[in-house]
Amino acid sequence: MINLRLEVQSLSLVTTTSNKEHFDFQNQLLDNIMDHNSKNYGQIEKRIAEVADLIKSQSQNVETRHIHQFGPLYRPPLNKRRSSQQETGRNGGQPMEQICVRSREYISNCRSGCPCSCHIQIKSGTSALISQIFGRAMISYAGIPLVSQKCDNQACENAQAPRANFEYWFPMNIFWSQIIRLQLGYSSATGPQFQLSTLRRVPDEAQSINFALNGNIDGLKDLFKRGLASPKDVSDTRGYTLLRWAMYGKQYETCKFLLYMGADPDYRPVATSDNSPRNKASDLILQGGLSSQTTEILRTIAAGSDFAEEQNFTRVHRVVIELLGASLEEELGLRPEDINATDALGRTPLLWAAARGSERYFATLLSYGADPNIMDSYLSTAVAYAADRGHAVCVRLLLEAGADPDPPSPNGYKVGSALNCAARNTTEPVILKTLLDFGADVEPCGIDGNTSLIHAVRNNNVSFVVLLLEYSANINARTKTGETALSTAVIYNSHEVLRVLLERWSEYSRCPRLQAPHLLEMAALYADVKTLNILAESDHLRQQYDQGYVHSDFIDRLMERIDVSDELILSFKNLAGIISYNPGASKKLLNQLDAGLHSHRNRDIKEDDRHDEKDEEYHDSDGDDAFF
Repeated sequence: MINLRLEVQSLSLVTTTSNKEHFDFQNQLLDNIMDHNSKNYGQIEKRIAEVADLIKSQSQNVETRHIHQFGPLYRPPLNKRRSSQQETGRNGGQPMEQICVRSREYISNCRSGCPCSCHIQIKSGTSALISQIFGRAMISYAGIPLVSQKCDNQACENAQAPRANFEYWFPMNIFWSQIIRLQLGYSSATGPQFQLSTLRRVPDEAQSINFALNGNIDGLKDLFKRGLASPKDVSDTRGYTLLRWAMYGKQYETCKFLLYMGADPDYRPVATSDNSPRNKASDLILQGGLSSQTTEILRTIAAGSDFAEEQNFTRVHRVVIELLGASLEEELGLRPEDINATDALGRTPLLWAAARGSERYFATLLSYGADPNIMDSYLSTAVAYAADRGHAVCVRLLLEAGADPDPPSPNGYKVGSALNCAARNTTEPVILKTLLDFGADVEPCGIDGNTSLIHAVRNNNVSFVVLLLEYSANINARTKTGETALSTAVIYNSHEVLRVLLERWSEYSRCPRLQAPHLLEMAALYADVKTLNILAESDHLRQQYDQGYVHSDFIDRLMERIDVSDELILSFKNLAGIISYNPGASKKLLNQLDAGLHSHRNRDIKEDDRHDEKDEEYHDSDGDDAFF
């Protein structure tokens, strides 16, 4: 279905008379412009082809070296190409086209997204020390007379309704770790508006966050069913909801499920540089490069958003984003001052071209002198967006043009670097190698403490892990929640990477078995059968054992998993027996595991007796797309 909307604000007609000399001069000028543009296009295409060939050669060299080093452990990344056509619907019917034309009188007052200072949202909160003791309080407001800044835009007539938000986060484990949220507003049509809601604060290492990041819909359903999690859970560090975490992990089917379960798409994270799931979905759609299925899900999340209208794009922006069918060279010739103009999010046309992977637009902007180091409101630069979206040619051109792979963040705020983004979201080793060759720091991390190595381990990307370790990545680095590369490999069942990390046992500063998070605890919570068997095959785990493991509740944690099976219990029993050196403690642990095995079998028999009872499944409203 194609929906087109046309708003006509004003029409004018100008008639002039021209002589033959004027037409001849105009045609000559157009010919000169076309000839100049043709030469520029040729140079740009030649340079893009040279960089593409260089990247292809480097990629082949990296792949050949890693295949020689690791043999069957190495898995080359899958080639991801943008689909050239939209996928057709399942019903095979004819596409529906709709055209809507609306004409209205032009009014010169401001609109939603007005850039006037009086409509800029002001946000403040308590300090970190006070938040730890008394809880976190935050307030934000915009458009409030006598409090907000005065108008600095002649077209602004205070049309945007005043609003204020207040949040109080109780300290962790006090008053059920609740978050109280109060929203106030005023509309001339409906009068005062008041809304009070509560959410729940959870630690960053919560299972619900892990499942949202990993796309484990079955796990989320089980946690919701048992009352151990809610779609309204908010993480402690970033203030991300489960929906926002699923978007962060690019688990779009999980996003769809969480939205159906009642997740709030308008809840904004803690950082002022971050955005709500609804606006983030609109942002991703404009960045392009998505499959039709993903775009459909994001459109569902973004429904009702005025994100595109609120960005205050210049004509150069609109050409790059392909919202305006005009020549980029002509626009830059007419408006050279817009080469580094920023939109409402602080993004330049070059940054949008980098995110979209528009190589010709990208090279053209650089040739006109675009600044490659301008940061947007998310504290990201063009090279970070290009690396995040896997545009290797754009990354190389930016670095050659002087882009800084590790620009300093204002006030020391931690934000994912270009290398960090590439390790998390791409599959091409050549992008990481290019960044590292141009001096990118291998250790930077975001606010969650996840280094590039941790992201590579999560994705089970052996090539990335080996490359980062070759450039001296710290194998002992820990996230803010205390996870190491090894425990992360266990949590995410990254089998190939786990083998590589176990081979580098001598590089650990302290035995990973004896530091939190305990390896056996992580295995009980997350490891599958293959991960347990890989750990059991390691000779290092047969060394002296910390008896604290034996007296923990790992068996109970294992039995609570929805995927528990006889094979899983037996594999865990084998691993526990190998690690434990104390005969008495070992016997106690194995007896507990045997009891758990018999209990699981009895539970299976009871489940078979009521096999006709099925869990409620989530379906689309049309019944075509099911999660299970």
